[in-house]
Amino acid sequence: MPILFTSLFFLTLFFRLASPASAATYYVSRTGSDTNAGIAAAPFATFNKAVSVLNSGDELLIKGGTYNERLVINKNGTAQAPISVRSAPGEKAIIDGQNANNNLLDIPGSHILVSGLEIKNSSGYGTNLVGRNITLENSLVHHTSGHGIYVAGQQVTIRNNSVHDSNLINAGRNAGSWGSGIKVKVGGDGINIIGNIVYHNYGEGIAVTRGKNTRVFGNTVYDNFGVNIYIDNSFDVMVEKNFSFCTPNRSYERDGHAAYAFAIGIEYYDGWGAQLARVTLKNNLTLNCYKGIGFWGSNVPGGGLKDVKIIHNTFWGNLNTAVSIAYSPDTAGSLIAGNIIEQKDQKLAWIENPSGISLHHNFWVGNPPAASTNAGGPGDLSGDVRFAASPAVNPDSFKLSGNSPAIDAVPAGLNVNDDFFGSIRPQGTAFDIGAHEYAGNQPVLSPTPASAKPGDANSDGRVDGLDYVIWLQNYNKSATGAGSGDFNVNGFVDGLDYVIWLNNYNK
Repeated sequence: MPILFTSLFFLTLFFRLASPASAATYYVSRTGSDTNAGIAAAPFATFNKAVSVLNSGDELLIKGGTYNERLVINKNGTAQAPISVRSAPGEKAIIDGQNANNNLLDIPGSHILVSGLEIKNSSGYGTNLVGRNITLENSLVHHTSGHGIYVAGQQVTIRNNSVHDSNLINAGRNAGSWGSGIKVKVGGDGINIIGNIVYHNYGEGIAVTRGKNTRVFGNTVYDNFGVNIYIDNSFDVMVEKNFSFCTPNRSYERDGHAAYAFAIGIEYYDGWGAQLARVTLKNNLTLNCYKGIGFWGSNVPGGGLKDVKIIHNTFWGNLNTAVSIAYSPDTAGSLIAGNIIEQKDQKLAWIENPSGISLHHNFWVGNPPAASTNAGGPGDLSGDVRFAASPAVNPDSFKLSGNSPAIDAVPAGLNVNDDFFGSIRPQGTAFDIGAHEYAGNQPVLSPTPASAKPGDANSDGRVDGLDYVIWLQNYNKSATGAGSGDFNVNGFVDGLDYVIWLNNYNK
């Protein structure tokens, strides 16, 4: 039998050489052999062997099971014929570094798609994406000593992944430095971070550090150690339609308090200088974090908020200060406008010096900020914003009611043509303040459909960390229905419901 499979392997190579435009599908399995042909009936045993035969357009399907070797993809596809590596249909491939291997998924190659893997127990980074034109999607990365997903390549997309329990080096909350669940580092250019769930990381959730041309879009980021989303000394960055929230006292707090929802900073890096510029935060939602948005300042001469726009966001329930901006004499061309800003204890905002910042048409929920905070501006409103529901861990609860004074309250657009939910702006005679553009009587908090997946509490078609938060908020309470975390519909939210969520997680 080994002779037959070896012959098939060489026969496959012969046809590949004779017809270079054709693409092949190879398989790897825990029960395979590297002397096999790599076909479905005779899979390879190791990643190294499987990757060694890949060419442009090829697909590698990894059979279900746990693999204790690194997956290094050092081959190059093309734009027309990328190489794809994924779990076999209906199966789950797990790469377990056993806390003895670093960079469990390492991609120095180009035009690569990786999908549907679980990566865990790394002694360093979970992934190391340093090549070009790479997509990592629909994967789970967790329990890594350092960064969960590390990106220093170009034209990289990180889409629909879950990342949690990274940076375990700081699990004691006393390390001198730490990383991020998803980290864009120097060299990162043309990066898209889209639709990920990032939580319970002992560092930042998502951080762009010395990156450029980066888009952080549509992610759910919560309960990380210091900052949920951090933009540090980077330029040409768009942070849009993210939901950043905190559930205090979940053992991930820094210095005893919840994370910043968003933060901007200019840290010192040898040879980099002060390059923070052209950063936009728009159409984001925040809930119950320590600060909504904070700029702590610059460690580099010449650093400041340069062409930074904070527009059409909703900052809600912050525990300290919703908007906190330290002074830098090099701040210029920046804008804070069209935001809904709510704050406990009336600590709405603190702007050390407004020089270089234009402020207007913000809605202050409660009393407007005092003159000493430098936060007020023309067109500001204050009072009750009138949402259609009480803000909760569900973006729909931040939609405006039809009688909200925030509707049509910004007479000129802020170069924002839609809202958090994808509705076109404006819907009326002018633009609405906040992350939602009112478009009539819209459904709020839609009921869970009968066909929802087990464990999917918020009916978004995914079983992920957000559903866990809903379960946790109702744990040990009487409740009925999956929307409350009662997945077995027995009228009580308990450990059995957690097991249902866990068994369907990331499916």
